[in-house]
Amino acid sequence: MRKLNMAMALKWFVFLPMILPACVIFGAIQGMMTMADKVWTRMWLDIEKIEVESWDKDVLL
Repeated sequence: MRKLNMAMALKWFVFLPMILPACVIFGAIQGMMTMADKVWTRMWLDIEKIEVESWDKDVLL
């Protein structure tokens, strides 16, 4: 049977309440930034597609 390292256990009990919320906050921020980038890319592609389609229609008329 293994012996518990009480010093390490104490460090985890002390620092876990600080580390866990920080990880949740930074994960949420990273998720928002990733989603904003995807939305911006999709918006840009849609706008670009509409401009090309309207330009093609103007040339044909």
